[in-house]
Amino acid sequence: MNHSTPIIEGCDLSIGYRSGKQVKTVHRHLNFSLHRGELTCLLGANGAGKSTLLRTLAATQMPLEGSLKLLGRPIASYSERERSRTIGVVLTDKTQAGGLTVYELVALGRQPHTGFFGRLHARDHEVIRHALQAVGITHKAQTYTSELSDGERQKAMIAKALVQECPLILLDEPTSNLDSLNEGIILKSLKESAEKKTVVLVSHRVSTMNVADVVYEMENGRIS
Repeated sequence: MNHSTPIIEGCDLSIGYRSGKQVKTVHRHLNFSLHRGELTCLLGANGAGKSTLLRTLAATQMPLEGSLKLLGRPIASYSERERSRTIGVVLTDKTQAGGLTVYELVALGRQPHTGFFGRLHARDHEVIRHALQAVGITHKAQTYTSELSDGERQKAMIAKALVQECPLILLDEPTSNLDSLNEGIILKSLKESAEKKTVVLVSHRVSTMNVADVVYEMENGRIS
């Protein structure tokens, strides 16, 4: 068991949606602690609530009840800039950055570190090159994002999240558009990244369990 301070911690957490006075609860009474050095897999069928939990962890969707703390602070207390330096997120939504090259797209992940003018320095370029290599897309660095396949675009977005150098990375179905070879490359990269941070990935593929340190199975409103 990991006894270090959790990167993110949920206590008696209920998640779901509010629409006016209507509330739809997806999961209740969730309790978990996610630590540095762990790759956590949220496993479950489509519609099990995995993506809802991921969006809640990313603070794009607030909990209905309970406590959610990031690095010991209530996640709701973080400013947008603080979150961008603390949480890297890769969702299944398609990027609208077709006019950017892969290198330019990935470089956007350095914005939390480059200041107002967004100037890239030698270390920024080093971090970008390393991320491109880690996900196996260096050969597409000067290709426009609009020319990529779905799988290549997914790899570019993962590289963008890696260059943020956040202590917490959240990924929704990161290998859904990849063949088995490229799935292995991505999972290896995420496993290596988890040595220094917390990586959480949502998946319905049982194969992801092979690299995970912690597995939560979500089913019928429960997590176990």
